[in-house]
Amino acid sequence: MPVGFADLYAESQQGYYAEAIVPFGAGWLASMPESGFAAVARYGRVDFNTAADGDTVGRLTLGANFRPQADTAFKLDYQRTRERDGFNNKADSAALLFSVASYF
Repeated sequence: MPVGFADLYAESQQGYYAEAIVPFGAGWLASMPESGFAAVARYGRVDFNTAADGDTVGRLTLGANFRPQADTAFKLDYQRTRERDGFNNKADSAALLFSVASYF
């Protein structure tokens, strides 16, 4: 039996996230008076098919950001992910990420 478009996607999905950012250390670096740091915590969960067990992803992210100026950020994040695939198999993982963002 051929698989159609409707077979690939669930009728009902849901998700949520909560995030807290705490800025600190504004102006700590005398050579960069506009600089600052921030501690970040975020948790999110997505259920890609609410009618079936599995197909879920939950992630906790803890991080620290450094902004040498308002429009540039250096970010270091630790992510812990708990996932269940479409067959309800558990697949946990962790990652350490470094990224740079610049807005202009």
